[in-house]
Amino acid sequence: MSKLRKLLAVSFRAKVLVPVIFVMICLLATTAFVVNQRITKQFETEATRTLSHAAEGFNDWRKDRAKNLVLSVSDLRNEPHLKAALTKTDAATIRDQLPVVLKATRDEVKIILLTSASEQLIGSATRDDPLLPATDFQKAILPVVKYALRGEDKSDTIHV
Repeated sequence: MSKLRKLLAVSFRAKVLVPVIFVMICLLATTAFVVNQRITKQFETEATRTLSHAAEGFNDWRKDRAKNLVLSVSDLRNEPHLKAALTKTDAATIRDQLPVVLKATRDEVKIILLTSASEQLIGSATRDDPLLPATDFQKAILPVVKYALRGEDKSDTIHV
């Protein structure tokens, strides 16, 4: 009981000061929590906005790149070497001409594949590029070949 009397005997100043300090600490913690939440929300909003702008810019670049690739490769149709190679009926002669046609193209053209109307590979020519496995590319290109056989210009991203 004596401990309780000592606790009650504390001065009036201490009895008032302890709850005030406790309330101030609670207010400070609440303020810090609210400010932290708002700053986090602002960072997330800004990051989302920045990523959406970056994605939009990347998609525009990708569309322009695809359009430019189609335009640059569509010039190959009028290439004399290509026309001369394709007018041959012998598959071996066509295969021998494909490296010559590839050398006549821009450096960004890394591979040329020639298929028959039945989607059978007649021949191919590749530049030395270790990042482009030709056999995997030949398998992955079949859906795009179908567009070409219908006479449609098509650019696509192929994962090999």
